[in-house]
Amino acid sequence: MSISGSIPEPNIPDYYADLGVSQHASSKEIKDAWRNGAMRYHPDKMAPGKTIDAKEFRKIREAYDHLRDETKRARYDAHYPEIRAQWAQYRKQQAAVQQQQEQRAAPTQEEIRQRRDAEREKAEEAARRRKEREERERQAEERSREAARKAREEQERAWERLRKLKKEEEEEEKEKRRVQEELRRKEAEAAAAAAAAAARERAQREAAAREQQQARRERLREAERRSEEAARKARAEQEQAARERVRTAQIEERQEDLRRRWAGLRESRHAGGARQQQPEQPRTAGQCVRPGIGWARRNGRTTCVFCGVVRRKFANVCLGCLVVACPDCMAKHCGGKH
Repeated sequence: MSISGSIPEPNIPDYYADLGVSQHASSKEIKDAWRNGAMRYHPDKMAPGKTIDAKEFRKIREAYDHLRDETKRARYDAHYPEIRAQWAQYRKQQAAVQQQQEQRAAPTQEEIRQRRDAEREKAEEAARRRKEREERERQAEERSREAARKAREEQERAWERLRKLKKEEEEEEKEKRRVQEELRRKEAEAAAAAAAAAARERAQREAAAREQQQARRERLREAERRSEEAARKARAEQEQAARERVRTAQIEERQEDLRRRWAGLRESRHAGGARQQQPEQPRTAGQCVRPGIGWARRNGRTTCVFCGVVRRKFANVCLGCLVVACPDCMAKHCGGKH
Protein backbone atom coordinates (compact mmCIF):
# COMPACT_ATOMS: atom_id res chain seq x y z
CA MET A 1 0.00 0.00 0.00
CA SER A 2 1.46 3.39 -1.03
CA ILE A 3 2.07 6.12 1.50
CA SER A 4 0.12 9.29 0.79
CA GLY A 5 2.04 12.56 0.69
CA SER A 6 2.70 15.69 -1.39
CA ILE A 7 4.29 13.65 -4.26
CA PRO A 8 1.66 12.27 -6.73
CA GLU A 9 1.72 8.58 -7.77
CA PRO A 10 2.55 7.63 -11.40
CA ASN A 11 -0.45 7.39 -13.72
CA ILE A 12 0.07 3.72 -14.71
CA PRO A 13 0.14 1.18 -11.83
CA ASP A 14 2.97 -1.32 -11.30
CA TYR A 15 0.83 -4.45 -11.75
CA TYR A 16 3.70 -6.88 -11.16
CA ALA A 17 4.61 -5.19 -7.87
CA ASP A 18 0.94 -5.11 -6.79
CA LEU A 19 0.69 -8.91 -7.30
CA GLY A 20 4.16 -9.50 -5.83
CA VAL A 21 5.59 -11.29 -8.91
CA SER A 22 8.34 -10.52 -11.44
CA GLN A 23 7.82 -9.43 -15.04
CA HIS A 24 8.77 -12.91 -16.22
CA ALA A 25 6.17 -14.73 -14.06
CA SER A 26 4.07 -17.38 -15.78
CA SER A 27 0.28 -17.25 -16.09
CA LYS A 28 0.01 -19.84 -13.31
CA GLU A 29 2.20 -17.77 -10.99
CA ILE A 30 0.11 -14.68 -11.72
CA LYS A 31 -3.10 -16.63 -11.00
CA ASP A 32 -1.68 -18.05 -7.73
CA ALA A 33 -0.60 -14.56 -6.66
CA TRP A 34 -4.12 -13.27 -7.37
CA ARG A 35 -5.67 -16.07 -5.27
CA ASN A 36 -3.35 -15.43 -2.35
CA GLY A 37 -4.07 -11.70 -2.49
CA ALA A 38 -7.82 -12.30 -2.73
CA MET A 39 -7.64 -14.54 0.37
CA ARG A 40 -5.96 -11.69 2.27
CA TYR A 41 -8.02 -8.70 1.10
CA HIS A 42 -11.43 -9.98 -0.09
CA PRO A 43 -14.20 -8.55 2.15
CA ASP A 44 -15.87 -11.98 2.50
CA LYS A 45 -12.62 -13.60 3.64
CA MET A 46 -11.78 -11.12 6.40
CA ALA A 47 -11.89 -12.38 10.01
CA PRO A 48 -14.63 -10.96 12.29
CA GLY A 49 -13.67 -7.55 13.65
CA LYS A 50 -10.83 -7.00 11.13
CA THR A 51 -10.86 -3.82 9.00
CA ILE A 52 -11.68 -4.38 5.30
CA ASP A 53 -8.95 -3.01 2.97
CA ALA A 54 -11.04 -2.57 -0.23
CA LYS A 55 -8.38 -0.44 -1.95
CA GLU A 56 -5.78 -3.22 -1.83
CA PHE A 57 -8.33 -5.71 -3.12
CA ARG A 58 -9.20 -3.47 -6.07
CA LYS A 59 -5.50 -3.02 -6.89
CA ILE A 60 -4.75 -6.74 -7.10
CA ARG A 61 -8.00 -7.37 -8.97
CA GLU A 62 -7.11 -4.71 -11.58
CA ALA A 63 -3.58 -6.11 -11.90
CA TYR A 64 -4.83 -9.67 -12.39
CA ASP A 65 -7.47 -8.65 -14.94
CA HIS A 66 -4.85 -6.76 -16.97
CA LEU A 67 -2.03 -9.33 -16.85
CA ARG A 68 -4.11 -12.45 -17.52
CA ASP A 69 -5.03 -10.97 -20.94
CA GLU A 70 -2.09 -11.82 -23.20
CA THR A 71 -2.68 -8.85 -25.55
CA LYS A 72 -2.93 -6.31 -22.74
CA ARG A 73 0.08 -7.83 -21.01
CA ALA A 74 2.18 -7.60 -24.19
CA ARG A 75 1.38 -3.90 -24.63
CA TYR A 76 2.03 -3.34 -20.89
CA ASP A 77 5.38 -5.16 -21.00
CA ALA A 78 6.51 -2.94 -23.88
CA HIS A 79 6.35 0.10 -21.58
CA TYR A 80 7.08 -1.69 -18.28
CA PRO A 81 10.76 -0.59 -17.94
CA GLU A 82 9.65 3.03 -18.01
CA ILE A 83 6.74 2.33 -15.65
CA ARG A 84 9.01 0.49 -13.22
CA ALA A 85 11.53 3.36 -13.25
CA GLN A 86 8.76 5.90 -12.51
CA TRP A 87 7.56 3.84 -9.55
CA ALA A 88 11.12 3.37 -8.25
CA GLN A 89 11.66 7.14 -8.38
CA TYR A 90 8.30 7.70 -6.68
CA ARG A 91 9.09 5.28 -3.84
CA LYS A 92 12.52 6.86 -3.34
CA GLN A 93 11.08 10.38 -3.15
CA GLN A 94 8.24 9.20 -0.89
CA ALA A 95 10.77 7.55 1.46
CA ALA A 96 12.77 10.79 1.62
CA VAL A 97 9.64 12.80 2.44
CA GLN A 98 8.66 10.31 5.13
CA GLN A 99 12.16 10.41 6.63
CA GLN A 100 12.04 14.23 6.77
CA GLN A 101 8.64 14.11 8.44
CA GLU A 102 9.91 11.59 11.00
CA GLN A 103 12.98 13.72 11.68
CA ARG A 104 10.84 16.82 12.20
CA ALA A 105 8.55 14.86 14.51
CA ALA A 106 11.45 13.33 16.51
CA PRO A 107 12.65 15.37 19.56
CA THR A 108 16.26 16.52 19.79
CA GLN A 109 18.77 15.10 22.24
CA GLU A 110 18.67 18.30 24.27
CA GLU A 111 14.90 18.14 24.51
CA ILE A 112 15.14 14.52 25.60
CA ARG A 113 17.77 15.40 28.23
CA GLN A 114 15.73 18.32 29.54
CA ARG A 115 12.62 16.18 29.68
CA ARG A 116 14.49 13.46 31.55
CA ASP A 117 15.98 16.01 33.98
CA ALA A 118 12.52 17.44 34.64
CA GLU A 119 11.09 13.97 35.20
CA ARG A 120 14.01 13.08 37.52
CA GLU A 121 13.57 16.27 39.54
CA LYS A 122 9.85 15.64 39.74
CA ALA A 123 10.46 12.07 40.91
CA GLU A 124 13.05 13.26 43.46
CA GLU A 125 10.62 15.89 44.78
CA ALA A 126 7.88 13.29 45.02
CA ALA A 127 10.26 10.93 46.84
CA ARG A 128 11.33 13.70 49.25
CA ARG A 129 7.73 14.60 50.01
CA ARG A 130 6.85 10.94 50.45
CA LYS A 131 9.79 10.48 52.82
CA GLU A 132 8.78 13.55 54.83
CA ARG A 133 5.21 12.33 54.98
CA GLU A 134 6.34 8.88 56.10
CA GLU A 135 8.58 10.48 58.74
CA ARG A 136 5.69 12.58 60.05
CA GLU A 137 3.46 9.52 60.09
CA ARG A 138 6.17 7.52 61.87
CA GLN A 139 6.63 10.22 64.52
CA ALA A 140 2.86 10.53 64.97
CA GLU A 141 2.59 6.77 65.32
CA GLU A 142 5.47 6.75 67.79
CA ARG A 143 3.81 9.48 69.88
CA SER A 144 0.54 7.56 69.71
CA ARG A 145 2.26 4.36 70.87
CA GLU A 146 4.00 6.22 73.68
CA ALA A 147 0.74 7.80 74.83
CA ALA A 148 -0.99 4.44 74.66
CA ARG A 149 1.85 2.85 76.67
CA LYS A 150 1.63 5.49 79.37
CA ALA A 151 -2.15 5.20 79.51
CA ARG A 152 -1.81 1.44 79.75
CA GLU A 153 0.71 1.69 82.58
CA GLU A 154 -1.49 4.16 84.46
CA GLN A 155 -4.49 1.92 83.99
CA GLU A 156 -2.52 -1.10 85.22
CA ARG A 157 -1.41 0.85 88.33
CA ALA A 158 -5.04 1.82 88.98
CA TRP A 159 -6.15 -1.79 88.56
CA GLU A 160 -3.38 -2.94 90.89
CA ARG A 161 -4.53 -0.53 93.60
CA LEU A 162 -8.11 -1.71 93.09
CA ARG A 163 -7.02 -5.35 93.32
CA LYS A 164 -5.19 -4.71 96.60
CA LEU A 165 -8.23 -3.00 98.12
CA LYS A 166 -10.49 -5.78 96.93
CA LYS A 167 -8.12 -8.42 98.29
CA GLU A 168 -8.05 -6.73 101.72
CA GLU A 169 -11.84 -6.61 101.77
CA GLU A 170 -12.01 -10.27 100.77
CA GLU A 171 -9.55 -11.23 103.54
CA GLU A 172 -11.62 -9.35 106.13
CA GLU A 173 -14.83 -10.97 104.87
CA LYS A 174 -13.15 -14.37 104.85
CA GLU A 175 -12.02 -13.99 108.49
CA LYS A 176 -15.50 -12.87 109.47
CA ARG A 177 -17.03 -15.92 107.81
CA ARG A 178 -14.46 -18.19 109.47
CA VAL A 179 -15.37 -16.93 112.95
CA GLN A 180 -19.06 -17.32 112.20
CA GLU A 181 -18.53 -20.80 110.79
CA GLU A 182 -16.53 -21.82 113.86
CA LEU A 183 -19.28 -20.60 116.15
CA ARG A 184 -21.96 -22.38 114.14
CA ARG A 185 -19.84 -25.54 114.02
CA LYS A 186 -19.48 -25.66 117.80
CA GLU A 187 -23.18 -25.03 118.28
CA ALA A 188 -23.97 -27.72 115.70
CA GLU A 189 -21.58 -30.18 117.39
CA ALA A 190 -23.24 -29.63 120.75
CA ALA A 191 -26.69 -30.06 119.23
CA ALA A 192 -25.53 -33.10 117.27
CA ALA A 193 -24.05 -34.70 120.40
CA ALA A 194 -27.32 -34.24 122.27
CA ALA A 195 -29.31 -35.51 119.31
CA ALA A 196 -26.96 -38.47 118.90
CA ALA A 197 -27.35 -39.46 122.54
CA ALA A 198 -31.12 -39.24 122.25
CA ALA A 199 -31.01 -41.13 118.97
CA ARG A 200 -28.82 -43.88 120.46
CA GLU A 201 -31.21 -44.32 123.35
CA ARG A 202 -34.19 -44.35 121.01
CA ALA A 203 -32.40 -46.75 118.65
CA GLN A 204 -31.60 -49.11 121.50
CA ARG A 205 -35.23 -49.15 122.57
CA GLU A 206 -36.40 -49.67 118.98
CA ALA A 207 -33.79 -52.40 118.41
CA ALA A 208 -34.91 -54.26 121.50
CA ALA A 209 -38.54 -54.00 120.38
CA ARG A 210 -37.60 -55.17 116.88
CA GLU A 211 -35.66 -58.12 118.24
CA GLN A 212 -38.63 -59.19 120.34
CA GLN A 213 -40.99 -58.77 117.40
CA GLN A 214 -38.58 -60.62 115.11
CA ALA A 215 -38.35 -63.50 117.57
CA ARG A 216 -42.14 -63.74 117.70
CA ARG A 217 -42.29 -63.70 113.90
CA GLU A 218 -39.63 -66.39 113.64
CA ARG A 219 -41.51 -68.62 116.05
CA LEU A 220 -44.74 -68.04 114.14
CA ARG A 221 -43.08 -68.75 110.76
CA GLU A 222 -41.48 -71.92 112.15
CA ALA A 223 -44.85 -73.15 113.38
CA GLU A 224 -46.45 -72.36 110.04
CA ARG A 225 -43.60 -74.06 108.18
CA ARG A 226 -43.93 -77.23 110.25
CA SER A 227 -47.69 -77.26 109.75
CA GLU A 228 -47.32 -76.77 105.98
CA GLU A 229 -44.59 -79.42 105.83
CA ALA A 230 -46.80 -81.93 107.62
CA ALA A 231 -49.75 -81.12 105.35
CA ARG A 232 -47.52 -81.32 102.25
CA LYS A 233 -46.13 -84.67 103.38
CA ALA A 234 -49.61 -86.04 104.02
CA ARG A 235 -50.81 -84.85 100.61
CA ALA A 236 -47.77 -86.36 98.93
CA GLU A 237 -48.35 -89.70 100.61
CA GLN A 238 -52.00 -89.63 99.62
CA GLU A 239 -51.15 -88.69 96.03
CA GLN A 240 -48.47 -91.39 95.87
CA ALA A 241 -50.92 -94.01 97.17
CA ALA A 242 -53.52 -92.87 94.64
CA ARG A 243 -50.96 -93.03 91.82
CA GLU A 244 -49.94 -96.52 92.92
CA ARG A 245 -53.56 -97.65 92.91
CA VAL A 246 -54.16 -96.13 89.50
CA ARG A 247 -50.96 -97.61 88.09
CA THR A 248 -51.80 -101.05 89.53
CA ALA A 249 -55.27 -100.86 88.01
CA GLN A 250 -53.83 -99.75 84.67
CA ILE A 251 -51.27 -102.55 84.70
CA GLU A 252 -53.90 -105.15 85.52
CA GLU A 253 -56.17 -103.73 82.85
CA ARG A 254 -53.40 -103.79 80.24
CA GLN A 255 -52.37 -107.29 81.23
CA GLU A 256 -55.96 -108.48 81.06
CA ASP A 257 -56.39 -106.83 77.66
CA LEU A 258 -53.18 -108.43 76.40
CA ARG A 259 -54.25 -111.82 77.70
CA ARG A 260 -57.59 -111.48 75.91
CA ARG A 261 -55.89 -110.37 72.69
CA TRP A 262 -53.37 -113.20 72.84
CA ALA A 263 -56.09 -115.76 73.64
CA GLY A 264 -58.09 -114.55 70.63
CA LEU A 265 -55.02 -114.68 68.42
CA ARG A 266 -54.18 -118.21 69.62
CA GLU A 267 -57.70 -119.38 68.90
CA SER A 268 -57.48 -117.85 65.44
CA ARG A 269 -54.17 -119.60 64.83
CA HIS A 270 -55.61 -122.93 66.06
CA ALA A 271 -58.66 -122.57 63.83
CA GLY A 272 -56.53 -121.71 60.82
CA GLY A 273 -54.16 -124.57 61.55
CA ALA A 274 -57.01 -127.08 61.77
CA ARG A 275 -58.30 -126.00 58.35
CA GLN A 276 -54.86 -126.40 56.83
CA GLN A 277 -54.37 -129.71 58.72
CA GLN A 278 -51.06 -128.50 60.10
CA PRO A 279 -50.11 -129.28 63.68
CA GLU A 280 -49.75 -126.20 65.88
CA GLN A 281 -46.30 -125.53 67.18
CA PRO A 282 -46.33 -125.53 70.97
CA ARG A 283 -45.32 -122.25 72.67
CA THR A 284 -45.41 -121.08 76.22
CA ALA A 285 -48.02 -118.71 77.58
CA GLY A 286 -47.09 -115.08 77.38
CA GLN A 287 -45.17 -115.34 74.11
CA CYS A 288 -45.78 -112.93 71.24
CA VAL A 289 -48.55 -113.99 68.92
CA ARG A 290 -46.43 -112.95 65.88
CA PRO A 291 -43.10 -114.67 66.46
CA GLY A 292 -40.06 -114.34 64.28
CA ILE A 293 -40.24 -110.59 63.72
CA GLY A 294 -38.08 -109.56 66.66
CA TRP A 295 -37.68 -106.69 69.11
CA ALA A 296 -36.52 -103.16 68.51
CA ARG A 297 -34.97 -100.66 70.91
CA ARG A 298 -36.91 -97.40 71.38
CA ASN A 299 -34.97 -94.49 72.87
CA GLY A 300 -36.61 -91.93 75.12
CA ARG A 301 -39.13 -92.00 77.96
CA THR A 302 -41.47 -95.06 77.76
CA THR A 303 -43.72 -97.09 80.11
CA CYS A 304 -43.74 -100.89 80.32
CA VAL A 305 -47.27 -102.20 79.61
CA PHE A 306 -46.75 -105.13 82.00
CA CYS A 307 -45.28 -103.64 85.18
CA GLY A 308 -45.90 -99.91 84.56
CA VAL A 309 -42.27 -99.01 85.20
CA VAL A 310 -41.26 -95.77 83.49
CA ARG A 311 -38.11 -96.21 81.44
CA ARG A 312 -36.32 -92.87 81.11
CA LYS A 313 -33.70 -93.83 78.52
CA PHE A 314 -34.99 -96.73 76.43
CA ALA A 315 -37.33 -99.79 76.29
CA ASN A 316 -37.98 -102.73 73.94
CA VAL A 317 -40.80 -102.77 71.38
CA CYS A 318 -42.12 -105.94 69.78
CA LEU A 319 -42.11 -105.53 66.01
CA GLY A 320 -44.97 -107.99 65.70
CA CYS A 321 -47.56 -106.71 68.19
CA LEU A 322 -45.90 -103.33 69.13
CA VAL A 323 -45.87 -104.23 72.86
CA VAL A 324 -43.57 -101.98 74.95
CA ALA A 325 -41.79 -103.93 77.69
CA CYS A 326 -38.88 -103.46 80.02
CA PRO A 327 -36.08 -106.05 79.78
CA ASP A 328 -37.43 -108.06 82.75
CA CYS A 329 -41.02 -108.23 81.45
CA MET A 330 -39.78 -108.98 77.93
CA ALA A 331 -37.99 -112.07 79.28
CA LYS A 332 -40.87 -112.99 81.59
CA HIS A 333 -43.89 -112.60 79.30
CA CYS A 334 -42.44 -112.84 75.82
CA GLY A 335 -39.53 -115.16 76.32
CA GLY A 336 -36.98 -112.49 75.41
CA LYS A 337 -37.21 -113.38 71.73
CA HIS A 338 -39.63 -114.54 69.04
